[in-house]
Amino acid sequence: MHFLRSRLPLLSLHIASIPNSAQAEVCDKVRPAWTPDHGPVSQLDELLFFIMEPLGLFVLGLMIVAVLIRQPWVAKTSASIVFLVALLLIGEWLHLLDNKQIAQFAEDEGCIAPPILTSTFLLAFALLTLKSSKLRASKCN
Repeated sequence: MHFLRSRLPLLSLHIASIPNSAQAEVCDKVRPAWTPDHGPVSQLDELLFFIMEPLGLFVLGLMIVAVLIRQPWVAKTSASIVFLVALLLIGEWLHLLDNKQIAQFAEDEGCIAPPILTSTFLLAFALLTLKSSKLRASKCN
C-alpha cells in the first residue's frame, strides 16, 4: 500500500499529460488540413500555409502587381494592404495567446507555430515596396 501512495502523484501527473479529446479537437478547428502524420509545424511551414490560403494568394498577387506595374500609387496601395494583413496575422496570434489553453494545446500537438516569419516577410515586402516607390518617384522628378 505504501508503494502505491508514493507513486500516486507521479501516476496522476502522467495521466494528466496524455492528450485527451479536448486537445485533439483544437487542431481540427485551428488548422483543419493538418494531421499528426505531417509532424510539428515550423515557421517555414506557417509561411507556406499562409501562401497557399486565399488571403496569401491575394497578397502574392499584390506583390507581383506592385513589381510589374511601376506606378507609385500601386506600390503604396499594395504595401498598405500587405501591412494591414501582417497586422491582422499578428493580432490573430495575440488573440490566440489570450486564450492560452487553445494556443498551448495547438502548439503541443504541433499544428501551429507563431507567425513570426510570415509577418516579418510581409512587413519587409511592404517596406521594400514603399522604398522602391519613393526611389521611382524621385527618379521621375
